[in-house]
Amino acid sequence: MHKKETHNSILSSQYAHWLRTRKYYLKAPAMNLLARMQPYKSREAPNSFNWNFMQPYNAAVQTLAEQRDTQDAYAAWYLYWVIGAVTKDATRILKCGSRTYYDRIKRFEDRAASLAASLGKVIERNEAGLRARIAETLKLENTDSEATYG
Repeated sequence: MHKKETHNSILSSQYAHWLRTRKYYLKAPAMNLLARMQPYKSREAPNSFNWNFMQPYNAAVQTLAEQRDTQDAYAAWYLYWVIGAVTKDATRILKCGSRTYYDRIKRFEDRAASLAASLGKVIERNEAGLRARIAETLKLENTDSEATYG
């Protein structure tokens, strides 16, 4: 990209890698009986990672992709990061200039990172609340069992 890499563009790069490698978590199922009888031939799968911020970032990207006001920006972002389209081809597909193309990418990266950060905070609060309720439930169960057997 013709710009200094920002934190959000690094997130986009890592997300694109995550999209390509998440399929390596599970072995693909065989399609038919004959295929299952053959020995499994596979090259070693590339390293894939499961960074905890990828889940809210994925949710943010998918949410923004469905919104009308961000569809142009999503298309530019997707062409650049996921498909790896050449700028000239991407601008022809999107019918815009290269400056507009890069502006759309940056705008989408900024909105996705902001939404993902908000989603991450909500998830953390919910997990903390859930942990507290579980601890309280376990404490009550221990108190009840001590009263019953005590």
